[in-house]
Amino acid sequence: MARRSDHTQEQLKNLIITGSIKLITEIGPSAFGTRAIAKEIGYSFGTIYHLYGNLEVLRYHVKGRILDNWYEELASGMGMVSQQDKAKFLVSTYIELSEQQRFLWAFVFAMPSGSKESAPDWYIEKVENLFSLVIDAFEPITQDRNEAEIAARAMWPSIHGICVLAMSHKLEMVSTEPSKKLALDLLDIYMTGLKNIDRDPEMFTVTTAGKVSQ
Repeated sequence: MARRSDHTQEQLKNLIITGSIKLITEIGPSAFGTRAIAKEIGYSFGTIYHLYGNLEVLRYHVKGRILDNWYEELASGMGMVSQQDKAKFLVSTYIELSEQQRFLWAFVFAMPSGSKESAPDWYIEKVENLFSLVIDAFEPITQDRNEAEIAARAMWPSIHGICVLAMSHKLEMVSTEPSKKLALDLLDIYMTGLKNIDRDPEMFTVTTAGKVSQ
């Protein structure tokens, strides 16, 4: 077993997070535990508690790293497609993430980690940073940032819901279509509506918490 002096504190933190992600990817969310992580990285589980205090704090850091990785992947891909194709790319890639990184996706969204009020500000910022890509994808259609945020926050829960149903093997109860086709069909219908609707921009306001008021 390695000694704490073998790595700096920052190196150890990174080792713990990357080790956690490796376990979750290979085994599933149930593998997330101090003893399993300690065995994976070759340190005592006391080292994990020393650096993070408790498992819940570490959970947020692991989820935060996963969100960072997704942001980099999605942002990079969006930069390679046309403005009008950003939303389609984002929906397709998000569905693929939920399928190809099934255990990580489940860990981030299905594993409980307290309410939004208990989440650290830095974690909420990462969530909003990722969601900003959804707003970016809608802006070419709405031609207005505020309208794009309203559209994104109204539509995206449905895309997310498709992933949840597919992951729980319940999607076939409501549709015979594959999750990606269903999500892209939903996007097409919604985007067509956005292009045709005559919305008064003063009817809606988006608060800092992302809630739409009327």
